[in-house]
Parts: sequence; C-alpha cells; structure tokens
Amino acid sequence: MIRSVHQNTIKISQLADDITIIVQDIKSVEAVLRFLSTFSKYSGLYLNKSKTEAVWLGKNVHNKDKPLGLRWNNGYFKCLGIWCHTDTARMIDKNYTEKIDKLQNILNIWQQRLLSLKGKITVLWSVALPQVLYVTSILYTPKWVTAEIDKILFKFLWSDKKPHVKKETIIADIDYGGLKMVHFESMQKAIKLSWIKRLNRMSSNCAALADAQTNLPMPITDVFQCKLRAEFIHCKNSFYQQLLEYWFDLYSIQPETFKDVFVEPLWFNVNIIVGGSPIFYKEWWNNNIRWIYDICNWNGTIMTKEDLQNKFNFVVDQMEYNSLVSAIPDRWRQMIKNQSMSFNDKEIYVHLNGVKKSVDKLKCREIYTFLISKIKKQPTAIQKWAEVYDISEHEWETIFSLPFKICVETDLQTFQYKIINRFFPCNYTLSIWYSEISNMCQYCCKEVDTLVHYFVYCADVVIFWKQFEKMWKRIFEFWFPLREVDIIFGVQNEISDGNIDTLNYCILFAKFYIYQTKRNGDKIFFLKFLHMLKNRIEVFEAMYISQNKYEQFLIKWSELYDNL
Repeated sequence: MIRSVHQNTIKISQLADDITIIVQDIKSVEAVLRFLSTFSKYSGLYLNKSKTEAVWLGKNVHNKDKPLGLRWNNGYFKCLGIWCHTDTARMIDKNYTEKIDKLQNILNIWQQRLLSLKGKITVLWSVALPQVLYVTSILYTPKWVTAEIDKILFKFLWSDKKPHVKKETIIADIDYGGLKMVHFESMQKAIKLSWIKRLNRMSSNCAALADAQTNLPMPITDVFQCKLRAEFIHCKNSFYQQLLEYWFDLYSIQPETFKDVFVEPLWFNVNIIVGGSPIFYKEWWNNNIRWIYDICNWNGTIMTKEDLQNKFNFVVDQMEYNSLVSAIPDRWRQMIKNQSMSFNDKEIYVHLNGVKKSVDKLKCREIYTFLISKIKKQPTAIQKWAEVYDISEHEWETIFSLPFKICVETDLQTFQYKIINRFFPCNYTLSIWYSEISNMCQYCCKEVDTLVHYFVYCADVVIFWKQFEKMWKRIFEFWFPLREVDIIFGVQNEISDGNIDTLNYCILFAKFYIYQTKRNGDKIFFLKFLHMLKNRIEVFEAMYISQNKYEQFLIKWSELYDNL
C-alpha cells in the first residue's frame, strides 16, 4: 500500500516520463517501484533509476542511507522548474537569486538599445517580468526580493539616473498621468491572490493539503471568509502565511450597508473582539452558526439565548453568548435594526473600487488594477501648470491620453510625456539639474529657455507656427489660431472630430521636429518639416495597407497628404 504524507490519499492521473511522488515511508517507495514495474510490462516504458532522484524528508531529512538503487540527493533538486531543498530558506534564496541574475542579464542587453520610456516599459512587461512571475506564484516572496527587483526595474527605466517622475505616478494608468509602469510588489500580490480562486474551486482532497498549513480550526475555503490581521495568522508554510496576509488586507473592509453587516462573519473577525482577540466558538461553528445573519431575528435584532437554542437545537453557553453579543459593534446593530434579508449565497465576494466581485470570477489583472488604484498619485507637474493655465480634471485626463490616442510611435508618446511632466531637457530644466549649464536659450540667445519659450516663443519658432496656421487654413479652409496651451498640450477635441485628431498629431510632430532641429543646431525650416511630415504619412499608408485598412487611411490623411 502507498501511504501519503497526509491522512487523505489523493489520486491523480500522471504522465509517466516526468513524475514527482511524495510518500510517507520507504515501504511506500517500494510499492511505487512495484507499481511502475507492472506498468512497464504493459507499456514497454521502464524506469531509469540512474536518472531517478530521491530525497529524505521530514524526520528522516538527515538520513544517509541510499536504498533501492536510486540517486539519493541531500542537496538541491529541481521539480517543475523550481529548485527544491529541505531547508526552505535556502530553497527560496536560490530560486530568487537565480531569477534575479537572469533578469539583470536580460535588461543589460536591452539597455544597450536607445529605447523610449514607453518602449522600455513594454520590454519590462513582455520580456523581463515573466522571468520572475512563475517563481513568485508558488513561493514565498521575501521583502528583499521585492526591493531588489523593484530597484532593477526602475534602474532600467531611468537608465541608472535620477527618476524624473514619482514611482506612484508612472505606475498609474495613462489617463491618470502614468505610463503603466510595472509595480512588482502589487503584481506579485495579485499573482498570489489568484490562488484564492483556485483553492476555492479545488476538490476537498486537494484543498486538504492547504488546510493543513493554517493554524485555524476550519477548512481554508472558510478561512477566506474570515477577517483577520497578520498578527492573528500563524501558518506552517510561509507561502500560505503571505497569501492569507494579502487576502485579508484585500478582503477585510468595513461593511457599508445593512446587507454587508448581515453577511459579516462571526468568527475570526477583527471587528468582533473579546479579550483583545477575534473569537471562535467551535460548537457554534459545528451547528452552522457562521454569520451575523444567523443570530438575527426577522426584524434585525439579535436573538435571545433561548431563541438560538431552539433554532439550532444545541445548548448555548451563557458566557459565550454574552461575550459574542456584547462584541458586535453598536454601529452594526443600528444598521440592521428593522431590516431583513434572505441569505443563501455561499460565494465569496470582494469590493474592488466600489464593484462587488465574486472570487470565482476574479482575474489577476483586476486585482492588480485595484492595488495600483490604492497607491497611485497624479503628477506633481499639474500643480506647476495650474499656476499658468486653468485646466479642469477632465481636461487633464484628455491631455494625458491624447498622445496615445493620436499616434502609435513610442518616441512621440514619450516625448509628449516629458513635456507634460516638465522634465523635457530645455536649458531652464538642464540648469536645475546641472549648475554649469546656462538657462538662456542657445538658439535665439534672448530669453530664458523655458518649456513654453522653447516650443512657442523662440524667434524662429513663432514664425514656424504662423506658417503652420496658414498651411492648415489653406488645406482645410478654416482659420485655427493656435494658443500657447494648444501647442504645449494639444487641442481639446470634445466632439471627436477626425480633423482635430489629425491637427493634434501634426502639432506633436512639429514640436518633435523643432526639438530635433534645435538639438542638432540646425535652422528651423517649415518646408523641411512638411517634407518630413509627408514621409511619415507615407509610412502610415503602408501600415494601413498591410492591415487592410486603406479606407481609414484615406479618411484620416488623404486630404492633408494630397495638399502638402
């Protein structure tokens, strides 16, 4: 007989060429080998003992015997891509050290390319992050790992220089002023929290493996419905300890409606405290008394001791009853007074940004988005721009999103992002970073080279924008005088006019031309800009044709292209 390490035996189907088996004793190993020998007679597939590793676990971890002709290993061994070891701390350290080294080597290669901020973030999401997510999803993640990976990712993003945008800003969505930069701490939390859905769906036998890891006297699927803090959780396994800490941080919110109060758990709830700790009455639990709803009358009042005994048919201890009833917050009692509800729903729900979501339908991306929403901050540059322009919150969302709506080039998107967040390298900004650089405009040598001067009021630039306005009037037959704010941020397009989108792209491309020309020390010529713009539109034409969208190209660009 093959004996498992737990009381319950778990039967699975397994491919014969790659199998990991955990059993209780050497007799069970012998039984496994006999079973495989029988399998070999019918399949012709034989066990290669020279490639079969065995490890002593538990109380036999220091056993030096090497029976049955197997390769006995007292050090590291690999299982499903993970280095395993009898010492958990050494196992965690080796896995993360190896992955961090690989991550650093990959980013060192990509760092040699002149990528934009948006391009770097794409690399981090698609190439770098997958290197560590698998290990993170099944192993405890120490704080030093989170800090080290976070350091490596942001060091790559800013090319080992001082960050120009706060971490809490750049990780936010684009319409909030961010670039959706990777936030590893939130991502590894979201990855681990995805296990809640898996464990909730597992068969009772598989879930029993997780049940054995907690110190709470209930199945782990019921533990998920408790509301605890970290100091009340003591798991044997560090992975489950971390998983539950993350879960209770996400799940343990204060009830906002009387319906929320009715479904508050009675046991292991930090809101129901007796003697400084959450309570758990085993006999009450065994009699299916789980929720506030279970101890309430039809009108929302708390049942008497006698009513409880009659309803659930067991003897209620007077001290336990008094302690529980007195521990229920007065605010909750007022919320459910004169209220009633039917409660047959056994699903677990979480509230993400005001939306009630079933755990069985919860996605990792949704958890990550929620975690980011709790820490994200808008750019500090907004406060500086507010001293000059009167821009509403809705308009800021449009300004942040505009470059990503009107163009696909990551260099242009990053270029505008630098302008909005005021770390574009005009001389005024450079003089703040480097004391030896003058803040005067080196192109006209007349004024301080602020962002606005650089793109709007520099001598040749003023002429350039006048020619731009005349061109637009000639082609589209309407006069559109560009204001300072239009040149810096783009034209607000509240009616979703396609011509305004085209205008905004041309303004952005014109600013990029001005930047490249000044950086190279060349003269600003409007005809050269028109030539570059026409070449860029031809590239768009090829892209639209390759995507079978040529009609869309004609609608958006043909009128401008034909008249350049």
